[in-house]
Amino acid sequence: MNTTVDDLTLRVTWGPFFVAMVPRSRITSVRVVDPPWWGGVGAHLVGRRAWLVNTRRGPAVEVRLDEPVPARVLGVPVKVERLLLGAKDPDRVVADLGG
Repeated sequence: MNTTVDDLTLRVTWGPFFVAMVPRSRITSVRVVDPPWWGGVGAHLVGRRAWLVNTRRGPAVEVRLDEPVPARVLGVPVKVERLLLGAKDPDRVVADLGG
């Protein structure tokens, strides 16, 4: 999984399995959370328009959006309104996103 943040965009990729380009202007909140225990590892739908993307169990960064943004799961277009991102240093990701 790769998460990059620049002035305009949060980009999340997990190989060819999950790709999302989130305009930072759409982000309404960012915080560290404990993802659902049943979420496992990978890219998983965990709620209505909510995706967990991780490479290991543990804390994740929850990114909430003001409106759904397009993403792709296995090349299939989906809409994402909430992302839970696995991170080795979730506090740093929150800080990078201005949370």
